[in-house]
Amino acid sequence: MPQKNTEQTVTFGQVMDYISELEASNRVLSAENNKMRHYFNLELVADVPVSVNTACDILARHANSIRSYITSGLLRLHPDSTDKALKIRLDSVLAFKKAKAEKR
Repeated sequence: MPQKNTEQTVTFGQVMDYISELEASNRVLSAENNKMRHYFNLELVADVPVSVNTACDILARHANSIRSYITSGLLRLHPDSTDKALKIRLDSVLAFKKAKAEKR
């Protein structure tokens, strides 16, 4: 035998409690979204080669400084790099920039 539909009454307090729960959940999700918006996965750009000039632009340094960083091992060369055309791994450049920013 089918059940009869019974009306449910919702009080103002229940509605306000539900809205409060939604607002709390929204704050948590907004914070997570904001954190993820500023997240950058270096693995996605690990094999991207950049020129010395591009590294200069990213790091706001002179080309001689970039070459010095390569020689000292602070920046890693890309496998496609040649003596005539130095290519640097983008993840190395970005990690170097982040380390410099955190040092300040």
